[in-house]
Amino acid sequence: MAAVALCLGGCSTGHAGDVLARVGQASLTTATLDHWVSIEAHSGEPTSARPALRQRVLAFLISADWTSAEAGAHGIAVSDAEARRQLGAFEFDRLQGIGYEPAVGDPRLSALLSDPRVPTADRVWAMKLALLRARVRAARARMAERQVTRAQIRAYYLAHLRQFWLPERRDVYLVEAYKRAAIERAAREIRSGTSFRAVAAHRSIYAVTPHGIRLDFKRSDAGLKALAEAIFAAKPGVLMGPKKIIIYYLFKVIRIKPAEEQPLAQVTAAIRRRLGRLAPTLAGARDSARRWAPATSCSPGALARTCRASVRALLSSAQGA
Repeated sequence: MAAVALCLGGCSTGHAGDVLARVGQASLTTATLDHWVSIEAHSGEPTSARPALRQRVLAFLISADWTSAEAGAHGIAVSDAEARRQLGAFEFDRLQGIGYEPAVGDPRLSALLSDPRVPTADRVWAMKLALLRARVRAARARMAERQVTRAQIRAYYLAHLRQFWLPERRDVYLVEAYKRAAIERAAREIRSGTSFRAVAAHRSIYAVTPHGIRLDFKRSDAGLKALAEAIFAAKPGVLMGPKKIIIYYLFKVIRIKPAEEQPLAQVTAAIRRRLGRLAPTLAGARDSARRWAPATSCSPGALARTCRASVRALLSSAQGA
């Protein structure tokens, strides 16, 4: 199945009689459909005995061509090399038990990427499709952002004021060590005149806080509740520690920032991005279906009815989203 930016499981080079459907210049052949039905079925039974499965797979392949065509319209492309790199990252994360969802809610693509029985070339294709879909969504979001009005931004802000309320925060110097002796040495160095930044860079076991500085520390930020309680109970400018909470801490509160409401001007850009991401989620799917369904033609033959039913199912699904 050839496409503007995607070649699905092998581009069509067969005769016209082998073609089931076309989306623009992309052609979907019987061989391609049989290939993907066999992958989904993982069974030796004849593919002709599974009409319902064939229709579902055919709809999936047509929707893949719609994604590809839209990606081409936006000037978006994904190379095989990039898809292979991303697949490698996906497989590594999966082995490490790390969740990774490039398909963004598409269970079929997720299953293809995770199934070791699926040939590598086909999983590369699935990753390519996942990346294309993600980038098409991002392109739609950028377009939608430009259409968000000031009135919409203000209405969202007023309706979600609680989201823009900042709790009390504290800027702190922080040093972390496994042993009490290391923290005691750090405290002596600081009291003798060495800067907290220099001591943190030399003594602290974590590089999470550059030069030992943690800005806008909130009660909910700490992985350990006891550390947050200690920091929020401390007086500004007072060196505190060693404080043991699994490991040892030395800290000093630099500044206390009271709770406050973020003004509209400060969060306008963030709201615009949020509304831009929300808009294409539903409207984008409907617009894509409306755009590419008319460009999809089903060839005459035994599967013509199945092809037309697949297109109708895709349209219906987009309209109901």
